[in-house]
Parts: sequence; C-alpha cells; structure tokens
Amino acid sequence: MRGLEYRGGEGLFGDVRSVLFWWETFDRVTAIKSPLSILVFLFLLLVVPAQGIVIVTVTESGGDVIFSAMGTLNIDALSLDTSGDSIAGVVPSFAMGMDSEFSLGADPASSLDVDFYVGLTALGGALGPGTAAVFPTSGTGDRFGISLGNEVRVPDGFVSGGTINATSVFGATDFATIGLTQGTYVWSWGNAGTADQITVNIVPEPSVVVFVGAFCFGLGVVRARRRNGSAS
Repeated sequence: MRGLEYRGGEGLFGDVRSVLFWWETFDRVTAIKSPLSILVFLFLLLVVPAQGIVIVTVTESGGDVIFSAMGTLNIDALSLDTSGDSIAGVVPSFAMGMDSEFSLGADPASSLDVDFYVGLTALGGALGPGTAAVFPTSGTGDRFGISLGNEVRVPDGFVSGGTINATSVFGATDFATIGLTQGTYVWSWGNAGTADQITVNIVPEPSVVVFVGAFCFGLGVVRARRRNGSAS
C-alpha cells in the first residue's frame, strides 16, 4: 500500500449515462446533509460543461468536516506510475510543509484498488499545518485524491474523461483539529485539450460564493491554458 494507500457526450446531458451519473451524485450528496454540498451540486449541474476539472470542497458542517469531490478528470497528459491500493484519509502537511495527501471515497478503512498517475506541472502544496494522518468515519463514491503530494490517485482502470464523485466525512472534528487552513489549492497539468486540474477549496459552511468564485477562476485557467496550447 502506498501513502494513504464512462465517458459522457459533448454536453453535461450528452447521454443517458450522464443523467444517471448526476442523479446518483445528487442522491449521495444529499445523504451527507451539507447545505453547501447541495448548493455546489446544483451549481455544477446547471453550469458545468463536460470538460475536465474536479472541485474538492472541504467544509465544516454539523460538527463534522466533509470533503466532497465532483467533476470530470482528463488524465491524457499524465503517465501511469504504478497500481496499488489505498485507504481513505488526509495528511494536511508533510515533507517539511511542502506537500499534502488526501484520499476520499466509500469504505474508508478498506484498501481499494487504485492507479497512481504522475506528470503534474503545478502542485497545491500543504493543506494546513497538521502533520498527522486523520481518517474519515464514513464516505461514498470513488477512491480518489492526491498521493505523496505529486500524484493523482484514481480508481483502478479509470478512463480519461470519466467522472469523479467522492465524499469523506470526518466525524466530530473541525479544521483546527485536523490541521487544515482555509484557502484554495490547485494541482494542474497538461495544455490545450489535455489541460486539467484538481482544485481544493477549504471554506466555512456559508461561503458558497467563495466556492463559485474559485470554481469560475479555475475554469478560466483551464480554458486559457487550452487556448494557449492550441495557438502554439
């Protein structure tokens, strides 16, 4: 074990599989009972086209800390490093505060099969001062996250352009206890049609406006990199 160890149509509703995916996502998110997570889902459903970008929203809600990851992921510009297995958890800071690691999804204590991809061109760094591994009490969806600070962790056999939908709930805790710092953290790679990124937004529960602003900024960065790549 290492560390924490369907492609749709042209639009969001490009085929029946896309509709089923977003319906399942809504069911999972509402089960978390986080108002911000539900607002984030509705925002993604209404305005996000089927292009690569994954948003990980981290909030404090009802005495818990909730990680919710949604979006599509283009890994064409990355290379498969190795395959292995992974439990769920988060290490906000390691390597002298330079890196972080998180892994989300269902069956948090089980080691699920994953693939590790390398080739990132920008790293998000530490998510806060916490140096201890913290493990969730529950979760849903895919085993997904960042491994060793510079690798993308995806479910075994993940196909580029596919959807990511994962949550982890850290019960009876808060940002300070885990060692998380509010802010936006971005891991990115690729150019033009292969440009993609994972954006982690650590925000207090009421700050849906912060999420929407961070998402729009991230989407603008991806589009700009794709335009620049196409022009070169």
